[in-house]
Amino acid sequence: MAKRRLEDNETTKRVNPFQKSRDKEPQKENRIINPFSLIELEEEDDQEQVIPRARKQTVFVKEQVRVDPFIDLSLKENLVLISDDPFPFLTRDSKIKSQSLLDFTTMSHSDDISVQFNKIFYHYELLFRNSPSQAGQLIKIFRKLQQQQTLSELELAEHMHYQKQREKWKIGFLSCYQLFKTGMMDSFVFYTKQFSILFYTLDGDKHATFYQASPGMMQLLRDEDIQFDVFEEKQVEKSDSESLEDSDPETPFEKSQNTLFISDALSLHALVDFFADWNDPKMDSRAEGHPILFSKVPFSFSCLVEQTLMDHGKVKKVQDGDILFKHRLTVSGILMPWQISDLIQMCQRHTKQVEISCKTLLSTAGLSKEEKRPNPWNRLLVQDGQVFLNY
Repeated sequence: MAKRRLEDNETTKRVNPFQKSRDKEPQKENRIINPFSLIELEEEDDQEQVIPRARKQTVFVKEQVRVDPFIDLSLKENLVLISDDPFPFLTRDSKIKSQSLLDFTTMSHSDDISVQFNKIFYHYELLFRNSPSQAGQLIKIFRKLQQQQTLSELELAEHMHYQKQREKWKIGFLSCYQLFKTGMMDSFVFYTKQFSILFYTLDGDKHATFYQASPGMMQLLRDEDIQFDVFEEKQVEKSDSESLEDSDPETPFEKSQNTLFISDALSLHALVDFFADWNDPKMDSRAEGHPILFSKVPFSFSCLVEQTLMDHGKVKKVQDGDILFKHRLTVSGILMPWQISDLIQMCQRHTKQVEISCKTLLSTAGLSKEEKRPNPWNRLLVQDGQVFLNY
């Protein structure tokens, strides 16, 4: 039996594999009043609330949900931080940037919070992407090969270049897994536009979460004797004449999407072997390039990547009809789950209140699936060391 469906009423312990252990205060409730409202949650606080406006106004109280520990294993982009106060860890000192890079590459630790903050925004990735013109030419080559037509000398050279690129990617992927398997790497991400896989370590055990696996892809995994649990299934629109039983294993990205959990060591190894030799059945996707690999430590053919931070200083923000001035910081580029976790912990320790917003990459949204909570979590409020959904 290759899969087991988790029932709706089945509960599983949710643990953030990237959350550093820290002392937590006991929580009495998991829902609190919006910290921005004029109504206080704490009953022992007898201070009178002063309404800043003289005119009459209606105060709308929204409910906020505390999320502690914060669990979001998806990939993010377009990150924005907004605060009433200047960010204490932000600096323009080039020496700090250099020290942050040195600390990251040597896996060292500094007590300087600016160094710790800047170190968050580095990662390693393996990226092979072709230009639109190159992709178009490769699609023509793939079609000729499929129809068993003869390639020209130029087409042979381009196809040979693609094959060498593919071989480099395979070496990088296998070295990534080897580091992960031997404990030298805690986690890494296998990302495509159609689906994504998060490999991570939890309590010393190796796991993989596979999101957006279609019935066709699941059948391919079963054929390789890969054991998995199915957490969620999403049906997409289809005509009356279509059925899931008619899914073609050669087109694994149609009909529906599933989130798979793989924990068996042999199945994890088989999964890696499968994707090391796997070719995307969609010619256009295959021609665009190979799956992107993200990691916190270097591996074969990987490159060091830094996200771009931009300090906008004070910017205007309209809130409840008032014009306020807030400090704004943006981060461009794709951010990994461990980067988001480290950033939130940094804000918990060194800021009083920060609003965090971002965009979740679609093919990784299911990695954060948890019942009865919005998924994905794209807006957060960090206040007084606690984390809240900020909708």
